[in-house]
Amino acid sequence: MKAMTRFKHRPPYKKELLAIIGIVAVFGWLILGLFGPGGYRSLQKSRLEQKRQQMAVRALELDNSRLLQKITALRTDPMAQEGKARENNFARENEVILPVPE
Repeated sequence: MKAMTRFKHRPPYKKELLAIIGIVAVFGWLILGLFGPGGYRSLQKSRLEQKRQQMAVRALELDNSRLLQKITALRTDPMAQEGKARENNFARENEVILPVPE
């Protein structure tokens, strides 16, 4: 008869099953949050991509600034205008362009 009393103090199986299901659900939620779509790893990839895009934007801004300086020089500086014209094989009046064989 003592063997029967030992089982009375044991919690019912429903509570154990609910506890196990709860623990599995929490771990599943954590794993999904880390590795699932829109999770932590996805966030890290997005941050890396954002940094790469910011560097590309900065390089384009520098290039635009350099080109704007060239445009300003071509609009205002006669020497820059003449240099660009000569690069494109233009000549002044009464000048002859002699091709140089390579």
